[in-house]
Amino acid sequence: MQSLEKQISQHFKEGNSLTVVETLQLFQTIELRKIVSTLRRQGMEIKDEWMESSKGKRYKRYFLFKKPEYGANGQGVIFHEDN
Repeated sequence: MQSLEKQISQHFKEGNSLTVVETLQLFQTIELRKIVSTLRRQGMEIKDEWMESSKGKRYKRYFLFKKPEYGANGQGVIFHEDN
């Protein structure tokens, strides 16, 4: 079985985002902030944004930052991950 860091890293690389609650549901851990910190130190460019629930509660959503890249002749935009 893969470590939680590897599982969550793969989840981000697949284009998914996570909140602490989603991490608890999917990976049975509440350590998302700690794991994100570790992955950032390892070079992953994980960004976050503040969200607000319908009940006014604030929480963070974490996601892997993807830089835009232009295709041949500068036409179209291709998104890629740094790692």
